[in-house]
Amino acid sequence: MFSYSPGRAEGIAPLIALVNLIRHRPNFDPLELYGQREWKRIIDLRGPVETVLIYSCGSCSIQYPRMGMSGFLDLIDFLCGKCGNVIFKSTYDKLGEVACPCGGMARVGCPTCGSAAGRVIEEVSPYLYFSGHKFYRDDQEAPTT
Repeated sequence: MFSYSPGRAEGIAPLIALVNLIRHRPNFDPLELYGQREWKRIIDLRGPVETVLIYSCGSCSIQYPRMGMSGFLDLIDFLCGKCGNVIFKSTYDKLGEVACPCGGMARVGCPTCGSAAGRVIEEVSPYLYFSGHKFYRDDQEAPTT
């Protein structure tokens, strides 16, 4: 949450609540963290991704983000070319484009030319990316703004 300046200050309150929970329970099982409402609030600030990779398109050279996710998530990221928001859909849906709530269209790969050819040029924090963009998963907007 704080790997960049100024970080996500809205994550401080849930983080303090988790620290207090652990502090007052000497036999706290770390696996219990994942069931806590405060943990979910912190994770919702970064979405279901572990990293955001900035690509340079191999066809038109525009730079655009792709989401790096755990191999356990069968999701693919569709980037809206109009607003930069991300819509996560099942990899089994075999969709080419999806409508974004902003009115734009989201696709996988370059939002300008549609090319899937590109190379990673940078990695940024998902907390940083989603501080200025929304993500949608399973038709539910996450509280990212």
